[in-house]
Amino acid sequence: MLFLSVMHLNAHLTRKTPRRIYYIVWRRFSLSRNVHQGKGFNGFLQGMCFEDQVDHEKVYLHAQKDQQEDILNDQLTQIGHDQHVNIGNDRFTEIKKDSHFTIEGECRLNVFKDKTDIIDGNLQQKVGSKAIL
Repeated sequence: MLFLSVMHLNAHLTRKTPRRIYYIVWRRFSLSRNVHQGKGFNGFLQGMCFEDQVDHEKVYLHAQKDQQEDILNDQLTQIGHDQHVNIGNDRFTEIKKDSHFTIEGECRLNVFKDKTDIIDGNLQQKVGSKAIL
């Protein structure tokens, strides 16, 4: 189990003080070094890594089995370039209200087996210049 909290306070930016306190760093680590009941992944440096070399900055997280996140309010993710997701088995998504997608470029969907759309309400499609069925 790992608990990590890091806080940086740049005192020279927030207030003028004669003391030379430029930042405060607080870290708390609680690590389990043993793999419980079997073989597998072990160790902090392999499970959670921070790379801070210029132009190679990266945060790496490895979970031997499951990862769960519980967010009590909103989640916002901004990605400055590409996103790639590879899922080795199934994917399930449940949305309690609305879902909106805006794609400013091209959109492609490849289905190699069957596809089923179930719509309890109306279906509306708008096509600009050409539709091929």
